[in-house]
Amino acid sequence: MAQNAKAMGGQSWALLVILSVLWGGAVFFAGVAVKELPPLTVVFARVSLATITLLPIFWYYDHSLPRLFSDWRPFIGMGLLNNALPFRFIFAGQTLITVGLSSIINAMTPLFTVIVMAAFREECLSVYRVLGVLLGVVGIGILRGIEGLIDGTQTLGIGLCLAGTLSYGFAALWGR
Repeated sequence: MAQNAKAMGGQSWALLVILSVLWGGAVFFAGVAVKELPPLTVVFARVSLATITLLPIFWYYDHSLPRLFSDWRPFIGMGLLNNALPFRFIFAGQTLITVGLSSIINAMTPLFTVIVMAAFREECLSVYRVLGVLLGVVGIGILRGIEGLIDGTQTLGIGLCLAGTLSYGFAALWGR
């Protein structure tokens, strides 16, 4: 452990709990919503609610939206890679697998980010990073199990959720 590591205070713990409730609640409610609505409708609703919530704050801090299409390109790319595509994939996957399993798969985002960054020579792969990625992939295989067909709906659901996490990895590359 590092010599300069600090213990978390009460405020840090409170913020962590609030973050986990907000994030976990969003995953839970999305899982409930995709049982009743098409995944793309849920994606549109989620992104629209975020826009309605964040745009007034954006304007309050005296920011302005880009005026030229060329100025919008970076935002469009990030919006697709970090919101539209992963939400679409993950929500579609949640129609085929449980919300809990999709959350565990979504936790593979850092692993896919390492792979994407290494593939584009933005990060170096170390032995520990490779082992971490391999352990994550083995973990998903264990969660999938060996019973049932390899082309079953659960496998498709897992694949869709993995595509969402891969999209987050490309979003990190795009943001860099």
